[in-house]
Amino acid sequence: MLAKTSPFYRADIEGLRAIAIISVIINHFNASLMPNGYLGVDIFFVISGFVITGSLVNNQPRNFYEFISNFYIRRIKRILPALIVCIITSAILISFVDPEPQLTIKTGAAAILGFSNIYLSNLSINYFAASTNLNIFTQTWSLGVEEQFYLLYPLLFWVFLKNKKLQSKAFTTILLILAIISIVSFFALQNTNPSAAFYLMPPRFWELSSGGIMFVGLSRIKVATGKINPDLVLLGIILILTTAKLSLQFNTILVVIFTMLVIATNKPDSISDKILTSGKMIFVGKISYSLYLWHWTVICLSLWTIGIHWWSVPFQLLLILSLAFISWKWIEKTNHFKEIKYIIMAAIISIVLVQQNWLNRIYLGENKKAKNTTIPSCNIFEEENKAIEIDSTCGISRYLNRPTLYVVGDSHGWQFLDALKYFTTKHRYNLISIWGNACPFPAIFARGRYPALDRCFKTQRLLEYRLINKLRSGDIVLIANQLNAHFGGKWDMHWRRYSSDLTVYSTENKTLTLDQAADLYRHYFENLSTKLNNRSVRIIFYVDSPQFPEFEGGHTCSNQWFAPIWLRSECHSNKALHEQRLNRFFGWLKPWQQQNKMNRFIFNVSDLVECPQGVCTAINFIDSNHFKQEYANSLWEKYLDTDGGKAFKKAIDLY
Repeated sequence: MLAKTSPFYRADIEGLRAIAIISVIINHFNASLMPNGYLGVDIFFVISGFVITGSLVNNQPRNFYEFISNFYIRRIKRILPALIVCIITSAILISFVDPEPQLTIKTGAAAILGFSNIYLSNLSINYFAASTNLNIFTQTWSLGVEEQFYLLYPLLFWVFLKNKKLQSKAFTTILLILAIISIVSFFALQNTNPSAAFYLMPPRFWELSSGGIMFVGLSRIKVATGKINPDLVLLGIILILTTAKLSLQFNTILVVIFTMLVIATNKPDSISDKILTSGKMIFVGKISYSLYLWHWTVICLSLWTIGIHWWSVPFQLLLILSLAFISWKWIEKTNHFKEIKYIIMAAIISIVLVQQNWLNRIYLGENKKAKNTTIPSCNIFEEENKAIEIDSTCGISRYLNRPTLYVVGDSHGWQFLDALKYFTTKHRYNLISIWGNACPFPAIFARGRYPALDRCFKTQRLLEYRLINKLRSGDIVLIANQLNAHFGGKWDMHWRRYSSDLTVYSTENKTLTLDQAADLYRHYFENLSTKLNNRSVRIIFYVDSPQFPEFEGGHTCSNQWFAPIWLRSECHSNKALHEQRLNRFFGWLKPWQQQNKMNRFIFNVSDLVECPQGVCTAINFIDSNHFKQEYANSLWEKYLDTDGGKAFKKAIDLY
């Protein structure tokens, strides 16, 4: 950060920081109040590029070593002290309420080293990883982006600009070239790897370099934008942050452009300048770094405990402001934390501390750690060749000349593998499981425009063809899909706004309503089941339970003393609404089963879950739609005790 005495210091930049952090905090409390508030981070990126370039220009070293060492020492002093205190404190606090804090704590350790963004990007690939909303160090991803930018940017500055004219064409040109490459990757990765586009530095380089270009060419840009009204520019930023009309990519571009325009066009006599340089805005801007660190600590701990409610927000905001002020006043501003050797020692000690097992032993609730199945299976996205070939390593194949139970569909069959292992062993059946994340079987339509969804359709179709040819008399096919997702409005984050008007995409790339899609699925499935029954293959069709679209996962609905479930609306679901959806799209299942009772069975867990007075709770769920392992096992046992389950056992005893 440029000091107040620096010739490049601008008070309006502090006000711009204030807008950025306020928008981020509002968005994190309630996204509907400021849908694009997350773009405040992108405002920070532009400001960082601008300020860092000014800092480099202000640096007058005698040689390259002095130049680079001075730069990194200032960055370490600026970033690490407050970050270390926040991480150690947050790691201890989250361990009190999270029985499995290991992944979160590793994020904190990665943040100290400057690559938590890379860790979070890799973590997002794990389909069953806890939501980033429950990771108390998620906010550190942007620090990782900036710190990685700092590894490259000073070198470019020294090579192309230092000891030359400030308006060096070579420096501006190289930044523009790299920015173009970066923005192309930002757009390209949105479709192929959105987590990489969001978290990693290369797709974000253009935002930070925009600030650098802005600083270097400020005088020329001021002339070019001299007639633009700065008040309208500031209003434009507010409109971008508060509306959600465009895609993430275009909103990001707009907020970067408007941030640059605010820096270029702001004038001392304008309304925008009076707003940005007001005492309150400057103060918020000064403590914005500590606000950014601590706001997420408070919000995340709230998500793990009492939740966020209209009555709790004033207290949570007061706590955020108090912690941020303390951090700014006694850590950021004090000289006690500015000795570089002590900072590095503190960083090393904090990494060691947060990695110790003692943090796993201070949980204050009942120990209810989730157990995950260890039964082998094949994911069609991760092991495509094995899955398509229906390899024997996709399960347990130990009985020669005995039937096989095939589990296909999305992850909702995978959750029952422990119970199915015991069942198949008892009846001397082999067990093969092939599934895809949010990828239904059989594949009827290509839903959405993402390549992954197109791959889902093609792979499941090929699997279906191979499976039909592989099946033998006596085999069983369990088809398990999250029906709520595929026919209840949830796709690409649309579940939260369930609507009968949501559309899917057919194989001919024509839009279908959900009712049309369900009807298409019915006819295709009925034809497929006839083919399988003609081969003396039995079919079990899984019907899922009421689910919890607002439940982030983890243990936040486990009903601990510090997180009472009655406070959490996201932990409750209306069973009648769920059954209404099922009847609408799958009312044909019972007649389908009645046509061939010996070979067709319905595993309807909606009839098995406990929902007192029609209200279901997520106490036995690991996320919005998956059961805890022990509960999944109990549901299978319950099913076997029903009339349908007894008929199923009787049928397989014939083999």
